[in-house]
Amino acid sequence: MSGRSHERDESSRLYVYGIGHAEGVLPDGLTGLANAPVHAVTVGRLAAIVSDIAVDVVRPERRNLGAHQKVLTALAGSTDVLPMAFGMISDNAEAVRSLLADNAAVLSRELARIAGRVEMTVRLRWIDEDTFRVFVDRFPELRQRRAACFSGRREPSQVELLELGRTFEQLLGREREEKTALAMDILGGAAVEVKTVQPASERVIFDIGCLVNFAERGAFDSAVEALAGRLGDELLLDVRGPWPPYNFVNVAL
Repeated sequence: MSGRSHERDESSRLYVYGIGHAEGVLPDGLTGLANAPVHAVTVGRLAAIVSDIAVDVVRPERRNLGAHQKVLTALAGSTDVLPMAFGMISDNAEAVRSLLADNAAVLSRELARIAGRVEMTVRLRWIDEDTFRVFVDRFPELRQRRAACFSGRREPSQVELLELGRTFEQLLGREREEKTALAMDILGGAAVEVKTVQPASERVIFDIGCLVNFAERGAFDSAVEALAGRLGDELLLDVRGPWPPYNFVNVAL
């Protein structure tokens, strides 16, 4: 992998961002954690994208996570790359070369599988922050159960509150299942592979990762538009990428 080169200390500890092709091109001036210049350590046709690092452990702080993602996103725009998990540190360049040599077959196979492909993420969420209120407005059964709990002067019983919460959770689960199935069907027709990620909050209906041929982004964008047309105005469809194929790399080093 070519890029700006200069003599380096082979004994330096290295932070590993990802694995790519030795003939790939690094973006000029790319820096990573602690603003260290990013370079490549190569073995045969494989290259590890790394930067020097002076610590034994990298804490998952926002600036470090951001630097890690920045490097991988820059690489995804110019070359195929297998992203490594955050925090991977190697003792020195020779250890990195051993890693590449020992896993050459599986790494080469994975690079061939994701060649020319990137990950796009599609998230659907409610626009209103108060998801419970949205559901009360939409579903009579929840509205009636809430009215039974809070009408009159008495305090609702624990059983009534539990039933109210259970009804809400059931409706939320049903909405997620229906919308996720619709999205998987539509997006799956324009992506090589799709995967769901567990929603991080009640407001999120689904998170879907899509492995997309970069040359066929137009077809994927059309699929996203078709999906958006099947959704209500109370929902926001957010598309991000291209990213390296974080959710589609099957390598454990």
